[in-house]
Amino acid sequence: MTWNLRAQDTHATQFYNTPYLVNSGLVGQFEGQQRYMVYQRTQWKSITVPYKSFALAGEIRNLPIQKWIPKIPNIHSGIALSSDRAGDSKFRTTSVLMQLAMPIEVEDWQITSALGIGILNMSIDRTGLYFDRNWNGQVFDPSSPTGETAVDDGYTRMQLSTGIAGSKQLGRNHMLFGIGLNNIQKPRQNFIEGAATLLQRRWTLHGQVKHQLNTTWSIEPMLLLMFQSPYRSVNPGCRVHYTLNTPGVASTIYGGMIGRTRDAGNIVIGTRYEQWDIGLSYDINVSDLKPASNGRGGLELTAIYIVSQPKSIPRYRECRKWM
Repeated sequence: MTWNLRAQDTHATQFYNTPYLVNSGLVGQFEGQQRYMVYQRTQWKSITVPYKSFALAGEIRNLPIQKWIPKIPNIHSGIALSSDRAGDSKFRTTSVLMQLAMPIEVEDWQITSALGIGILNMSIDRTGLYFDRNWNGQVFDPSSPTGETAVDDGYTRMQLSTGIAGSKQLGRNHMLFGIGLNNIQKPRQNFIEGAATLLQRRWTLHGQVKHQLNTTWSIEPMLLLMFQSPYRSVNPGCRVHYTLNTPGVASTIYGGMIGRTRDAGNIVIGTRYEQWDIGLSYDINVSDLKPASNGRGGLELTAIYIVSQPKSIPRYRECRKWM
């Protein structure tokens, strides 16, 4: 018996708060010196084993390489750890990805092109799986041979990604666009004997425009397109931001809707307070899985902390000391 698996990469509803899952070119696309992010998602709690995803990431803008090698251009760097567990087999996908991005300026556009390299580990636990051969005609015997030709319960492969992203402030609009490519080398992902099953390349195209209506309100339409053969995902959405005019405190609350065609409708809320951005979303399932999931989708939490750029201290010419 052979299985033909077509896996998909981990994806988030709040793709605007999980750039490391979208496009390596988004490394360094923020205002500040460092950015740290965490992501957690629990999906389909009504089924026997809920799907769970977790990720951590960190970035540093403008590595101090030029102190030692002056001719090297500015470099942004990032590292992301993500883990996804699904189903009765506890099918786990773990990824560690190192990313390097080079920023350039083109006619007021801040553009970063990036390359990511890392490792991808996949594993399953067969103790929770049962097959037709466990039924001997009278009773179900979980200890009887299954007839499956198991080769391995886990493996590790190399992972490659690349991408480019650009941002620009144009009047009241802040624009961000990009394109990314993951699983460049299409790693093999077989657990049993048979023809090779490859993890397909994933293309992502994304864009968002934040338009400042006035000093208090702004609106932000966005779109994410993902292509991972044979799957397609179209994610349109919009957030509305309300800035609290508190003297000396940077605080904003936001809310909106993110769609995922033929899959789910998603409600998102969040707040930005000083260096923190915390978001919460809930998926309402409308796919063919709705009878099993009772319409319950995924609860997702994201948190971002940005370390601001240190303020430069002006240097003054020293006066000569007169005796």
